[in-house]
Amino acid sequence: MATNQQQPFNEIDNILVTYNLSPTSIESLKSIDESEYWKRKLIQLLIIQPIYIFPNDENSTRLIHDGLSDGNICIYGKELKPGNRGIRSCKYSLAGSIIMKINPKVVYYYNENNIDGEDTKICDYLIKFEDVLLSYLNNNSKKFVNVDKGIMYLTLRLLFVYLNDDEFQLKLCNLCTHQRDIRLDNEKRYILEPIKNIIINSIKDFLNNHDIGNSLIKKNLIKINKKNWKFIDDLISIIFINYFNLFNFKKQPFAICLDPDFSLINHSCLPNCTQITNSTNEFHVVNTLPIFENEEITVTYIPLGYPKEIRNYQLSSQFYFHCQCKLCKFDDNNDPFFNIQCNKCGIRIKSPSFKLILTSPNLAMRQHICIKCLNNLNQLTYPKNIKIRNFFMSLIIFYKNLIGLSFNDQDYFKFLNKEFVKYIEKFTSFELIKMLSNGIYQFEIPKLRKNLIKNLIEIIVNDKVFPLHTFPFNLIIRELDNIENESSSVISSTDGISKLQLKLQRIFGVDIPSDLTSMLNFDNYLFLDLADLLFQIIKFIINPNFITKSREISTLFNGSNNSNNLTLGIFCQCCFYFYKQVKSINEIDLIEEKLIELLKIYQSIELTEKLTIHYCLHELFNFGGLYIKITESQFAIKSAIGFLIYFPLDKDDCL
Repeated sequence: MATNQQQPFNEIDNILVTYNLSPTSIESLKSIDESEYWKRKLIQLLIIQPIYIFPNDENSTRLIHDGLSDGNICIYGKELKPGNRGIRSCKYSLAGSIIMKINPKVVYYYNENNIDGEDTKICDYLIKFEDVLLSYLNNNSKKFVNVDKGIMYLTLRLLFVYLNDDEFQLKLCNLCTHQRDIRLDNEKRYILEPIKNIIINSIKDFLNNHDIGNSLIKKNLIKINKKNWKFIDDLISIIFINYFNLFNFKKQPFAICLDPDFSLINHSCLPNCTQITNSTNEFHVVNTLPIFENEEITVTYIPLGYPKEIRNYQLSSQFYFHCQCKLCKFDDNNDPFFNIQCNKCGIRIKSPSFKLILTSPNLAMRQHICIKCLNNLNQLTYPKNIKIRNFFMSLIIFYKNLIGLSFNDQDYFKFLNKEFVKYIEKFTSFELIKMLSNGIYQFEIPKLRKNLIKNLIEIIVNDKVFPLHTFPFNLIIRELDNIENESSSVISSTDGISKLQLKLQRIFGVDIPSDLTSMLNFDNYLFLDLADLLFQIIKFIINPNFITKSREISTLFNGSNNSNNLTLGIFCQCCFYFYKQVKSINEIDLIEEKLIELLKIYQSIELTEKLTIHYCLHELFNFGGLYIKITESQFAIKSAIGFLIYFPLDKDDCL
């Protein structure tokens, strides 16, 4: 028995010696011919490493490898098939606890040429193995158009880490591939097939052009070509299902990566954990809510803040499952991200669901009197705002077909509303949900219609029929704010007013109310953009060259003080407060300089009375068209599901 078990090793050992691929033989090359060293090292791994062929139906009977459970967290469902497992907490944890530390080895940076290699910590062997295949990859890539370079290199790096790291190899085999679903998914196959062909052909070309590799592939000794190279197919499928974004300190995505430990965490639209970036190549999983013993650890796989139907379409189309979290079990008519409110008292009122709107866009109101304040809901304001909502949804659907339309704004508005009704008559609600879901990530506001869309958002803000965090207004406001962010400087009063209103509406009307599990409590940069914008406006107002240009914005607020001084004082006080909320060592020196400058500017202003921070914030929020409860010690923002999110007003954070 012992002899039989030893035999496979002897055969491989003999092959390595015969082809000068033994560890001793390869190491002797390192100082003589480094290029050849890495070529032979790769060939050696392709021979000796076992290749796991993932079952087509996910019914793996392979025993799960648990390198994660440590007394603080544990894997549950070990006896179940991949996809039905997850991670639970073994103890109670206060919000803000580090649940997991993740240092992914399989990473692709969006701007790899501009990121210092030392900071990215890309394993040296990954770069060397890629260099071995680089000329073949470039040559084979020319045969295809629209190759997803990020997914291709991520797959290659996954292969190299699998071959080189035994522990990683065992963990990877725990994961779900959804091969059958991907095989039937034409959109994914369209992405997968070119990548698969490029990688397979590049490995073949490399082996065929190397004397040792050529001999070994002819003798069928290269393990990954078994079953028509199915292992490469498996790896790309694993990438599709399990890769995720890495975010920098400002919550901007800068890389995609795969980590088999993180991939075991399941999704929830009400996640109790979030990613906190620690360095370029490391992040922590931190709980944003208290977690109890035996409670599941969850994160979100998708951007939140959209109606249930859109969220579930995105999850089913990308990850092939239907979410059953508490938020997704809300009644269709009670969706926090698609509803109508009383424009007098703000209470949610009965209205057609998102799915129903996609079958009958102009349904009448279901409720005619507010049950709380008895406000009449039959006023003309509601139909007008519903038409604006339909217009924005049509804008998202028709984003590809709007270039070149020469209508004036009024006719443009009417045209898109009519097209929206036609599409509802022509397509099913599922097809429309797909169009809207795809449009979310691809649509752009037509430059010629930017002012029209701003004016329509102003109507929505003033009429208060729809909460700003509801779809599609949340998306439109974010997109408008992104457009304004393309230019960081303030060039006119109109420019400054527009930028400031949108920034306030985005942060306090959209982002914070949409945060249902306190994730933004751990965003040290939440108010940085707003503080920077206020600082730019202040510099614009005090610039002697812009006295005429700045007159409108410098007199926004009226009071017993000179309106110019009052406005400048309010901006200084608010800017100082928001800078003090930025808690990051990366910005501390720059912010400290700005705080000192703000203090000097504020002290130079002639004010007849002290400006308290709660008064200044109250004026600023009113300027943004926002209803926010504020006292001397705190302000509170109502979340999408009704609870209040509090922000303290500390005296040390004020001028």
